[in-house]
Amino acid sequence: QKEKDKRMGCVQTPHSDEFTTMMYQQAAAVVVLAVVSLRCCEAQQRAFVGINGTDLIFLSPENGTTLLNGEDVVGVQAQLRTAIETGSNAAAGLVSQARSMEARQANLQRVLDQDASVQRSEQLLFEGMSDLLCQTKDSVPIMSTLVEHKGTVQALAATHNNANLVSGAVDGSLMFWDLLTFPPSLKFSALLTGTSVESLAVSPDNTRVYVGTADNALGIWDLTTTPPSMESRFLVFTAVPRAMAVSKNGHHLYVGAGNALMHGSFVEDRLVWANSPPTSHLSNINAVALAPDDTLLFSASDDYTIGVWNISTNPITFIDQLNGHTAAVTALAVTHHGLRVFSGSTDLTVRMWDVATSFDSVTPVTLQSTPSHTSGVRALAISSDDTRLYSGSWDHTILVWNLEMNPPTLQQTLASISSPVESLLLLPSHPLPCPTLFAGTQDSAIRTWPAVC
Repeated sequence: QKEKDKRMGCVQTPHSDEFTTMMYQQAAAVVVLAVVSLRCCEAQQRAFVGINGTDLIFLSPENGTTLLNGEDVVGVQAQLRTAIETGSNAAAGLVSQARSMEARQANLQRVLDQDASVQRSEQLLFEGMSDLLCQTKDSVPIMSTLVEHKGTVQALAATHNNANLVSGAVDGSLMFWDLLTFPPSLKFSALLTGTSVESLAVSPDNTRVYVGTADNALGIWDLTTTPPSMESRFLVFTAVPRAMAVSKNGHHLYVGAGNALMHGSFVEDRLVWANSPPTSHLSNINAVALAPDDTLLFSASDDYTIGVWNISTNPITFIDQLNGHTAAVTALAVTHHGLRVFSGSTDLTVRMWDVATSFDSVTPVTLQSTPSHTSGVRALAISSDDTRLYSGSWDHTILVWNLEMNPPTLQQTLASISSPVESLLLLPSHPLPCPTLFAGTQDSAIRTWPAVC
């Protein structure tokens, strides 16, 4: 730089050894926040001294022969020492903060590792519990109890990706649960004032929840918003919509309201109801279930019968009825493969109907055992492989039936709890640790158990 300045006709101010040594030391230490730059140019000689990287000191010589005199150098040295001390302190503070952050990050990683270990242990526990159930006849311990509702949990439904559970209760509460956590965590709740939730269904694309309420209304909730929001509300029923089902393509909604089966079709994203709802039952419809191919619908009624409907026609038509129960039919389940219908009744029985070939003169098979239910059967659920049936009763028990036997036989009592059972829902293992049965009960709770193999 000196040689360059000489060629340009500039005179460089001599640097003291102390000043030069200080500069070299700080440059080597890489903690210097002060930079000295002496610049000479043909048009105008001037010096810039940058301190802490932000403040600029501008020195303009009075003549063109000397940039800095001795006093100027001493002053700059003092300012540089101050800046270096400030920078060193700041650097030490940053190092301390970095070390503290590293320690917190290490602690966080340890917590995450512990959490992953706990989750894996829980999964192994549940898998082991599920294996154990194949070998025991005793009641099974409850995995979790969800207590948020303030009334009987009458309806349960899940999104078809099994990521969310929806529950509705007598107190008008509607709750959305996250199944990606275990136990499931409450994501959102709404209170429908002045009414109760009677029935639920979820669209196949997981975008809507249909909610039937005791004020003869149907609410449609949008699951694509955060939180879920009510999209529309229909007051088209003359009775309480106690049961509903959605077709697999999502284009049709079937609602049992009073003794009528209501049929709604989606036209350009609008729900249009058939003008003349067909009736065949003499009393209220309590449950509906679709055949695997969406060509038939079954309805359970207080008139002791099960209605069979052809829903592949427009309008839908009544085909036949299944007779055999001696009291109100309150629950239905249909196998996923083939065509066997199971029904539960207040006559304390669970019956099986083989309707794969004909509906004429179908003789039901009564699932009998000792012990059996001692009060009305309120809910049914069937495993995805059609090998197990669960029946929930007002007698506080849930029974497991082995459908691989002919006739089906009682395998075990899954649970004997402190409250009557009102609703059942069986979900596969993903994303849950294992296949899980959910039960809504009259004491405002939702209980869960590992499914029986």
